[in-house]
Amino acid sequence: MKIIHTQNGIETALIQYIDLKAIRQLQPNGDIPTQVVFAGFVNVTDKNKYDFIPFDDESSVEFIKNCDMIINLDDYKNFTANQLKAEIISLKIKGLLNPTILPIMLYKASSLKALLKLKKHKLSMWLPDFVTI
Repeated sequence: MKIIHTQNGIETALIQYIDLKAIRQLQPNGDIPTQVVFAGFVNVTDKNKYDFIPFDDESSVEFIKNCDMIINLDDYKNFTANQLKAEIISLKIKGLLNPTILPIMLYKASSLKALLKLKKHKLSMWLPDFVTI
């Protein structure tokens, strides 16, 4: 999950450790900014996978903003549980219809499942103060 935020004229992109792992696995040959690559060397565990990492350098922010495989929290934070469930099904169907994008669609669906659990208070996750869901 990504969060894009501007404060005092500085644009910041926050992504979760689990996203860094997915970027390495699903875009291994992509043009990934150095800061994102180095942040991705953290050992991702069940304890830290939903922790957010901020990036404020221009190339990392642009890369994260344009990385379609990571869902943007702003796009889904106001969805109801039923809307999230429908979107999860839709992503899985898109992946099944086009096997070349199946891993990415399944990853996006798993991110939406985590958001659904968060909304239902079945998952604990730190969110910045400026984020409300």
